[in-house]
Amino acid sequence: LRLCREKDVKADPFIIAYMACLQEARKAIDAASPGASLMSEMDPAQIASIAQLLVKLLADKDSPILEAARMQVMMEIVFKQQRELVDCEAQEQAERLGMLARAVTEPRPSDRAPDGHERLFARVLEYVAVASGMELAVSDDMAKEEVRVAVESVFPLSTLVRFTTLDTTERVAQVSSLTCITLGICIYNQSLGQGGMALPPGTASCLPQASRLLRDINRHVATLSADVASYAGLMRVYAPTAVSQSGAEGDLLVKRERAQAESIHKAQTLVLWEGLREDLSSGLEVVNTLETDLQETLLLVHGLVGSSSAVAKESVLPQFERLGSIHQTLRDELRLLVVRQRLADELTGFMDGYVTILQKMTKSRRVTQRSPVDEEALAHAARAKEWQTAAPALLAEGVEWLSP
Repeated sequence: LRLCREKDVKADPFIIAYMACLQEARKAIDAASPGASLMSEMDPAQIASIAQLLVKLLADKDSPILEAARMQVMMEIVFKQQRELVDCEAQEQAERLGMLARAVTEPRPSDRAPDGHERLFARVLEYVAVASGMELAVSDDMAKEEVRVAVESVFPLSTLVRFTTLDTTERVAQVSSLTCITLGICIYNQSLGQGGMALPPGTASCLPQASRLLRDINRHVATLSADVASYAGLMRVYAPTAVSQSGAEGDLLVKRERAQAESIHKAQTLVLWEGLREDLSSGLEVVNTLETDLQETLLLVHGLVGSSSAVAKESVLPQFERLGSIHQTLRDELRLLVVRQRLADELTGFMDGYVTILQKMTKSRRVTQRSPVDEEALAHAARAKEWQTAAPALLAEGVEWLSP
């Protein structure tokens, strides 16, 4: 780190450690300092030699190996950060729900007061809104009214008299079931075109974005697969032959090593994109399965309710509860799709850290090979330039010819 600061080389401690491991695997550390090993104690001279080797590698901004190492380390950090973020969000949600649940499920003497039932019902309503993902009902009056009506259709204010006599375990079971039933009722109402304001975003808003992400990932995988195949061809082209001159052979060796380094970087990038594609595809498969279950259950509820003004609760409430339970699982999966989008954005940023051999070759072909359209455009530009040169003289002749 001290040498990096002295030479103005930006380096992360994790990247330095990873590069050191890579160099030991390539036997470069033993070549720079014979007998040195990262797994054994080293003297100051050996440490200095290895440090010089690493600083030289880290200072090469056009190094594919450095870019591959940086990408692997930083993506590992990003993966860890996203896992911690998801865990942190889940923990915060659990703590909030725990606080709301205690306010509802733990008996209070004040619940038996004249206005205690109204206060308890307000706490039940808040718990149901937060636990079901309909948190808009906490702050928005219209959404709150929608959730309140759904709750009261199953859990009217009059039932609180009995609810206050239950112990904590029974209260927990009732409010957990009430949460899913209320969510299922709101989903059903939305399917009728009546309400749905309080519902969190569903597949209609998340799946198009996830599908676009999958198309982008497939495009990256196809491009990188073609690049890896092209590098394999370059490795054969740059292979020394028996008739190679000594100077030409050395030049071929340099090009071959460069192509091999770039191939390693592209192959590693391809592995990461393929892993992300597999993860996203499995996530989309789960989402599609849950969405199918949701729609099938919704059709069943429509069949049970129909146009009847009165339906037996024993037949329809379990289906409402199933609707809510499926939607909650679906919401968790959709949240993971957003995390995968963040990972893809981070990985995209590590793809173009240097100019590759393939890019140079493509640029060279563009310069030396012109299409008929390019030739026509160049000829037109040449004619325009000739006209600009001859225009003053031609105009002068025209003016003289027109003069009396």
